Amino acid sequence: RDFTNNGTFNASTGNLVFNGSVAQAIGGTTASSFYDITSNSLSTVTVSTNQNITGILSVNSGIFDANGRLTLISTASGDAQIGAIAGTVNGNVIVQRYLPNTSTLRAYRYLASPVTGATVADWKLSFPITGTFTDPSTQAEWVAIPNINSATPSMFVYNEPKGGVLGARYDTYPVNGTSTASSALTNGTGYAAFVRQTAAISLNVTGPIRQGNNVTVPVTNTFGDPTDDGWNLIGNPFAAPINWDNVTLPAGLSAQIAFKDNTGNITTAGNYVNWTQGNPGTGTSGFAGTIPSGQAFWVRVTTAASSTSIIFKEADKQVIRNPKFVRQEALSSIIRAKVSGNGKDDELIIRFAENAKDELDQKFDAQKLRNDFLNFSSLSADNLKMAINGLSPINCGTSAGRKEIPLLVEGFSSTTVLTPNAYKISFSQLETLDQQLKVVLKDSFNGDSLSVSLTSSTYQFNVTADAKSFGAKRFKLVITCPAIVTALPDEIIEREIKIYPNPTNGSLQIQLPSELDTKVFVLNSIGEILGRVSMTEEGGYQKGQFELSDYSSGVYLVKIFNGNKVVTKKVIRK
Repeated sequence: RDFTNNGTFNASTGNLVFNGSVAQAIGGTTASSFYDITSNSLSTVTVSTNQNITGILSVNSGIFDANGRLTLISTASGDAQIGAIAGTVNGNVIVQRYLPNTSTLRAYRYLASPVTGATVADWKLSFPITGTFTDPSTQAEWVAIPNINSATPSMFVYNEPKGGVLGARYDTYPVNGTSTASSALTNGTGYAAFVRQTAAISLNVTGPIRQGNNVTVPVTNTFGDPTDDGWNLIGNPFAAPINWDNVTLPAGLSAQIAFKDNTGNITTAGNYVNWTQGNPGTGTSGFAGTIPSGQAFWVRVTTAASSTSIIFKEADKQVIRNPKFVRQEALSSIIRAKVSGNGKDDELIIRFAENAKDELDQKFDAQKLRNDFLNFSSLSADNLKMAINGLSPINCGTSAGRKEIPLLVEGFSSTTVLTPNAYKISFSQLETLDQQLKVVLKDSFNGDSLSVSLTSSTYQFNVTADAKSFGAKRFKLVITCPAIVTALPDEIIEREIKIYPNPTNGSLQIQLPSELDTKVFVLNSIGEILGRVSMTEEGGYQKGQFELSDYSSGVYLVKIFNGNKVVTKKVIRK
């Protein structure tokens, strides 16, 4: 039987099911709004008048002819989608994409078309697009939006073969001299579009959907630079969310995906969210690999001077009513660390896993893509910045029973001065670690350290105008087993603590075992503190220097605080 509505229809959370063996239709003078539609037809189901769906269209057999009359609705509550297709979907489908804007910012959004045949003109109906093409948006068309310069490019496509640093590889789109109606939104390609509205908006695109088990998206690595080459901005090709964990990766493609969230919808505005297949993700509560319809995202080809294709299939789709980016993922042996300050934050993950390696690993690692303001990363063994750093396990009782992992706190670039302010590093998910491991954050700038635990997981620090107060050399995470010594045994005092030369003409060198969690001070003979010694890691030891050159000859004291014990050593200034 057909479904005909000439009056009022309340779908609630119901499912309209077609089981016929002859042609059927959805029609009527009223545009119905369906929750779910399921077609088990052995023939054809045709949408003959304008209809909407807010849930899931399931085509399990036969032909479903959308006929340019079916709209997949997208709102703040969720997105309609076309589930895994076992039959065939014919005709044009109208697909909406709701764009939230939590921070009410004018910002670049990373978008893709879930249909074929769409053009830039479709998006231009929802937000102004400007540039040197023939029909840019004008201030007169968008009176409520200030400062529209029609000649200023506001939409770009990423061109990996172009070369150069990552940010220099964008090409303006549409190109000079073309029109928006002639400029295709290529399915599977990601676009960066500056959206000037500060409120949420919705986009519509119309065209045939991509379907089947051979939906290809090409990707490249043209030159082979380990930092900037191989990144490709692609788009979810389906009118449905996909789960990155379901996607079969071709040889030479990293397991990493990344999103830029410029409007604070799921993380701090201007930050990247990262995910690697089967691993934890960075972002609010941990991003877990669900890519909504209409979303552009970054992937990386790691094999130099190569090209390949990602082949998406129907089984990659994920049936989820409200495909937001964030969901929880339970994993073991991870450390999640977040730096916060000056109204911004960023986080990183360190994970220990069998078969992972300490150098760049395309299965476990997510390389760092630079946020707009504050950047927090760890270094791999081959000195690459990581948002997610997969490492080989710490094996107690062997030479692999210790790891030192540099942590970097930076501004927009490695040469940008980080805004002086109070900051903090917070650690979480420590309960997932092997309980015998000891984690210590070492601060070489002021000589402090924090023994990180469930009850002591936050470290406060200040960034100043001194370049050493941020960047690559201030922080290090030291993970050892068995646990770090909490007090100095007498035999270690005599054997491992080195203070020299003694007597000294002025410069005093201090060397301590790296495992020890200590604070070191120099005092005069009546117990007045002259200063604290800044200790840094070097060659398996903590090393520091203190100048007595400006002090008179006599006896001085070096006090070493370790746990509940204080060790005092006398030195002579000649």
